[in-house]
Amino acid sequence: MSSPSEYAIPHDPQEEARGVLAVADDGIHVKAVSVLTAEPIMRLLLAAEGLEPPSAIAFPQAWRAFQRFCAIPAIDRDDGASFQCDILTEGEAVAEIRLVRQLSGVSSDSDWTQSVVVQFLHSRPPAYVEPCEIWSSDCPDFRNFVETVESLPAFDHAWYHYPDNALLCVVDPDEE
Repeated sequence: MSSPSEYAIPHDPQEEARGVLAVADDGIHVKAVSVLTAEPIMRLLLAAEGLEPPSAIAFPQAWRAFQRFCAIPAIDRDDGASFQCDILTEGEAVAEIRLVRQLSGVSSDSDWTQSVVVQFLHSRPPAYVEPCEIWSSDCPDFRNFVETVESLPAFDHAWYHYPDNALLCVVDPDEE
């Protein structure tokens, strides 16, 4: 299996100058992720798993892509990864399961934070699926984060049940 740094993405000379991309004879390679490149890199990793948003996104492949995405170092500040589940109860119950990586960017005149979110909606979730929010910073290391997430009932449900809807988006956490 290829490492995350071996996935090619479109060339942007400004990002290359910042050290995010490396140009080689066989293409452009991801060296680091920034707030500006995070969403296209995650989209590329999903495509490498055979998933091309906005079409259907299957959770098992998205989880693998998300782990590779989180393995790419952040160029500025990495605020962590998160697995989140909310139960929305207006009308028919819906489990909203999110894979989140939050990054902060720093420039000479401002700082900003964005989250890349892969969201899955599951109607009529079973009672054992409960709200939760786990951040990688809550765990001793990323491996423990993965093990903790994979032990959750919401993860189990997402793994074995195809979502009613899924999407990839970028969110400003200050505007949620």
